[in-house]
Amino acid sequence: MKEFRNILLALAWYHPRLHLGVARYARDHRWHLNQDLAYAQGQGMDWAGDGLITQRDRGLFAPHVCEYLDGLTVPRVVIGKHVRSDNKMIAEMAVKFFVEHGYEHMALIAPSQETVVSRTMYFESECERQGRKCWPLIIPEQIHRGNEVVRWLARRLLEIPKPAAAFAIDDNYAVATLEAAMSVDLHVPDDVAVLGVRNDELLCDTAPVSLSSIDSDLEGLGYQAAALLDQILDGQPLPERPVLIPPLRIVERQSTNVMAVDHPNLQLALRFIRDHYRERINIKDIARVSAMSTRGLYKAFQRQMNMTVYEYITQQRLAEAERMLLDTQASVEDIANYCGFGLYRNFYNAFKKHKGTTPKAWRR
Repeated sequence: MKEFRNILLALAWYHPRLHLGVARYARDHRWHLNQDLAYAQGQGMDWAGDGLITQRDRGLFAPHVCEYLDGLTVPRVVIGKHVRSDNKMIAEMAVKFFVEHGYEHMALIAPSQETVVSRTMYFESECERQGRKCWPLIIPEQIHRGNEVVRWLARRLLEIPKPAAAFAIDDNYAVATLEAAMSVDLHVPDDVAVLGVRNDELLCDTAPVSLSSIDSDLEGLGYQAAALLDQILDGQPLPERPVLIPPLRIVERQSTNVMAVDHPNLQLALRFIRDHYRERINIKDIARVSAMSTRGLYKAFQRQMNMTVYEYITQQRLAEAERMLLDTQASVEDIANYCGFGLYRNFYNAFKKHKGTTPKAWRR
């Protein structure tokens, strides 16, 4: 049996899911995982072991921690260099999502840092490929996070045609975008829809408007970094190219829960559906709220949404049902009722038509 391997985890920026991925691999493969530097605190730097998992963002470590890590001669895997998120897939997922929601103008929110260049580059090229206008809002180096960033973004967001979509390089910049939009009376998501990356649930759920985000699979990133180190310790060479971790999904919350339309009465209808899709609403209710006849509402949906009113309501219900299937332990019967389907059979039929499988099978 292979002896226990003694591995040091040293993280320059901390996220519990990244830590969990490494720890899960360590548990599965009988490692001893030294976590003294997992929080970049610099304590207990007298470790002697077999391998190191660390990060590319060395500037976030204290100087004495960097010096200590540089002095280690053990094999190492560097997250962000040897294993990293698939930024091309993240960018393509974001643009595809906005295109499906009808947006022609897409803002890109990012700092001017080398570590995020590939994600911004891929987003711009994908916008061009899809025939959409990209507005790069690249925050200058001299402007740091906080009120300066919010004020700078607020001025730039006003210059973009509305409705617009905004893709932020991570959830922190996405929250700053939300605050910037709201500070100049831009409505989220009606004027500006905002999408982040990482799906930091605490940050997303407590934002001024709950934030939609791409789940970049940080747990998978940590797990694969550990798996790569194990291969190296078994005598295999580092791969010539980095191991790319694809994003899992977009977790949609309030910040993108709208379609980009230029019909004011249709906007009222969409907002009403968004707020009441869990209830027993019908086309007469929606027409009354949007000050349209039922025939006019039907035509507006067909012309601008390329779907019926009922199809859009079902779409909203299915999106919430998918989220609950993944993120909760609620029974499928309770999910069907909560999301407005009523009978489980209605939910079953709609879900199978949309996904090609049953809710229970999809959850597994």
